[in-house]
Amino acid sequence: MGRTLIVSGNHPVDKSFNSQELTAAVDNRHRIYSYFPFRKVQIRINSDGSVEGSATVNYEDAVNYLLSLGVSSADISEGTNKFKIPNTNLPVYLKVSGSVINNKSQIDIQQAQIANISVPKNLIDEYGPGLNGLIESIIKDR
Repeated sequence: MGRTLIVSGNHPVDKSFNSQELTAAVDNRHRIYSYFPFRKVQIRINSDGSVEGSATVNYEDAVNYLLSLGVSSADISEGTNKFKIPNTNLPVYLKVSGSVINNKSQIDIQQAQIANISVPKNLIDEYGPGLNGLIESIIKDR
C-alpha cells in the first residue's frame, strides 16, 4: 500500500514552475500518495497569471483524501447528497487566479466544470470561498 499525503512542517520556497513541470509533479502524486484523487492531470499557466487545470477525480480516493485532511465523513456525505455526486470517476476542469502571500491565500475561481457541465456562477460564488478556508486550515496546521 502507498503512503497518504500528510501536511506538516514548513520551509521557505522561492521557486518558479512552468506548466509542464506542474503537470508532471501533480500527475505523478497518486503514485506516491495512495489517496491523492487526481489522475490524468493537465495544468496550464496563462500569460495573465490565471491557471487552468483538468483531471479525472477518483471518487473513493477523493473521499479518503478529504478524510485525511480532517473533513468529517458527515460533511462529505452531506456534500455528496446535496450535490448528487455519483460514486464514480469524473472529469473536472478549473480556471483560477490568486495568490498566497504571508500564508494568506486568495483564490478566485473563474470557471469550473464537472463532467463537461459548467458549475453555475452562483454556486462558484457561494462555495468557492471555502477553497480559501481549506487552504488556510492546511497552512495553519503546518
